[in-house]
Amino acid sequence: MPHKPNEIRQYLLERVYYSELSPIAETAKEFAISREAAYKHLRYLINENQIRAIGSGRSTTYKLVSPGTIVKEYKLSQKLEEDIIWQEIMSSTLNDLSSNESTICHYGFTEMVNNAIEHSGGTRLVVHLERTAISVTLSVKDNGLGIFNKITKALKLTDKRRALLELSKGKLTTDPKHHTGEGIFFTSRIFDSFVIHSDKLSFIHKNSDGIWQSRDSEQQLNGTMVIMTLLQPAKQKLDQLFNKFSSGPDEYRFSRTHVPLKLAQYGHDSLISRSQAKRVLTRFEKFDEILLDFAEVNIIGQAFADEIFRVFAKENPDISIKYTNANTQIKKMIHRALSNK
Repeated sequence: MPHKPNEIRQYLLERVYYSELSPIAETAKEFAISREAAYKHLRYLINENQIRAIGSGRSTTYKLVSPGTIVKEYKLSQKLEEDIIWQEIMSSTLNDLSSNESTICHYGFTEMVNNAIEHSGGTRLVVHLERTAISVTLSVKDNGLGIFNKITKALKLTDKRRALLELSKGKLTTDPKHHTGEGIFFTSRIFDSFVIHSDKLSFIHKNSDGIWQSRDSEQQLNGTMVIMTLLQPAKQKLDQLFNKFSSGPDEYRFSRTHVPLKLAQYGHDSLISRSQAKRVLTRFEKFDEILLDFAEVNIIGQAFADEIFRVFAKENPDISIKYTNANTQIKKMIHRALSNK
């Protein structure tokens, strides 16, 4: 059955978004068509001003065209309301999105703007919108204390990088009286790309491959900048994401979490000791079910596994701890801990 041109062009746009070195070769292989046929579709997108070719010959690279951006600045000293900002500059610009895509953008944008208004301690807010043929990118930047600095101080952490692990767990807020700490948890998982920059540290999640990253930078960023990108058509629905981490239809409570243990590794350190495990276990008592994700973790120590899967499990029998993406060595350590339980 022949593929529809729109399918091929959507694939080409996505390959360019992900910076494939050869979108033509990849597209030809994916749809079992000739390179000449794939190139014709690429030329169509270039002529439609959706893709721009840079350079010539084999050194040619491609970039998605952004027809325009919106940037607006606010004083945080004003009585700002996130839904008013959304209505002023975002909703009318994004009125061509599907209902689901609009809901996702509305949710993520207002959650991040509310964080800046109520938690940043800054004086200035800058919001930014950029569109391409297949993506919506929203960014929210303040000049406040910086999210990692604030979490480190509030939780009395010894390293700012530990703040990234705590953010990934969810239910993290420095103002529990007024906030539940769900905004970043769900926003980071509903957008295709979610990045927080602050100080010299970045917290990154890419839905395309499920990768979580912490990244050091030489460049200092005062305050906090959050960048969220949604690819169209959206592959998730917000209510389905909420359901995935809820306690069930009868009690719509945020009771499950997914913890990427890669964020507990700093530099070349492995997860070996009980003290490392205890840091991972921080605030686990807030959840009924915890999924530990060992993706990109190559080795764990016996003490690390024992502290989580025997000691903590015995002390907290009502909390279910599951794991995923564990290699053979890690499974052996876990099974050893469970056998001693």
